[in-house]
Amino acid sequence: MKERGWKKDVTPYFVFCCFKCNNYSLVKTTQKRKKCLRCGHFHIVTQLESTSEVIKGATAARKRLIELQNSLSLKETGRLPDFSADGDYSISNSSNFDNIYSNKELTKYDFFKMVLRKLDQRFKRFPEHVIYMLAEDHGISKEKVKRFIDICFREGFLKKTQEDLFYIQK
Repeated sequence: MKERGWKKDVTPYFVFCCFKCNNYSLVKTTQKRKKCLRCGHFHIVTQLESTSEVIKGATAARKRLIELQNSLSLKETGRLPDFSADGDYSISNSSNFDNIYSNKELTKYDFFKMVLRKLDQRFKRFPEHVIYMLAEDHGISKEKVKRFIDICFREGFLKKTQEDLFYIQK
């Protein structure tokens, strides 16, 4: 009879540093080889045993991998890595949205419209959840965002496509 329910992942993984490019990777201990995603160098897994950490579970191994990559980045560049790609909807640490509310004369609504303009410059079309994400990052409540979106629609500032993507009316 088949067991049902959640099982804890205890699969052992090696977390290792590439010999060629110093990029950290993870590989199941049962695999024969692993290709580095950064430089393409092939590693024989049996040769990694002495130079890598053994972590049980995919989630724990991934967390350790991120810790190692972050510490390497801090050591080499002085800041955390930014893995976002062009067109991603996530806001990186080097976002141009920071400090745009420094002018005390702006109302929250004016600030909200400024955030939407910056979003439009970056993406042209964007889903509604991105607006809520940015507003939350800048301390604007969900209720105010909903009210501001309604006002923007009434003013004709914000429009919506058939695919439910938002854009700024120019």
